[in-house]
Amino acid sequence: MTGPDLAGFTDAQKRLREAFGERVTFVKPGVKTYPAGTKLDPETNEPMDPLIDPIDAPETRVVVNCNVAYRTQPAEADTIGWHDVEHVRFIADIADRAKIDGAKTAEARGQTYEIVSTTPDGIGGVQRYLVEAHKR
Repeated sequence: MTGPDLAGFTDAQKRLREAFGERVTFVKPGVKTYPAGTKLDPETNEPMDPLIDPIDAPETRVVVNCNVAYRTQPAEADTIGWHDVEHVRFIADIADRAKIDGAKTAEARGQTYEIVSTTPDGIGGVQRYLVEAHKR
């Protein structure tokens, strides 16, 4: 009896991303730093003096080729009322996980999405990285 061709499945997923994937920009916020000698609140890691501004830390932007799946879910309620919610799943290769981890937003098709969760996934092993995001 022959088992499943897991290597073939993994290869097919990579070829699918190469052929039909889209360039998605993942944005990681810059790390706040403060001038030398600034006393920080140990609970919030913010300056004790509220007038001290952080030193600008640029955000990090990385582009990853992903398959993109969209779904619009009508009429969710939140504190501002009822509105449609656009959900998106970015499906990346597991090798791109380190590039994506820490990102708070993603940009695709001219829209910006808030990342709400990430999950390693696969059949017979981990081959892909799922990034769930939404735009309101």
